[in-house]
Amino acid sequence: MVLRKTATDEVTGRFDPELAGFMPLHASVDDPLALDRWLGFAPGPIPYHDSTTLGPTTLLGASLDLLLWLDLHLPDVNIGHAPTRQRVIVTAAGSYAEAGLDTVENRRWPVLQGGPCRLWDTLEHAMQQWQRLDHPGRNRRVITAPDHELSRYVWLDDPDSAYAWPLTT
Repeated sequence: MVLRKTATDEVTGRFDPELAGFMPLHASVDDPLALDRWLGFAPGPIPYHDSTTLGPTTLLGASLDLLLWLDLHLPDVNIGHAPTRQRVIVTAAGSYAEAGLDTVENRRWPVLQGGPCRLWDTLEHAMQQWQRLDHPGRNRRVITAPDHELSRYVWLDDPDSAYAWPLTT
């Protein structure tokens, strides 16, 4: 991304539409999603059981644009695959969700969620929004970063649009 100075104490810039990268990341031994490791249950309320119409494999093959979109809704989201348990595992914000890869009925998949937020529900909402907005690419997202840390945000298409998210550091 290229940031341009737009005010005395502010920079603004669009995400570059071309993918750039340094090197692929590798799972480490300490990575809870590495080598099919089961996360278990988070302390706190009993996990919430439900089913979803969001096919879990959609997350496994997600494009970088979609992953960046999901990160706006769930900063530091991690998506992993537990092949021997036939599960997609998602963690973020101290919460977790596990979705089975086999449908239970009428193209619905079983989901187990736990922690302070209903993670899979948030993912479903973000995916529905992504589809309604015609899969917005990174070049439609802009960062405005004033000198004041709490005022930094990412917006879609127009700074006055209804779609804006706080920029986490």
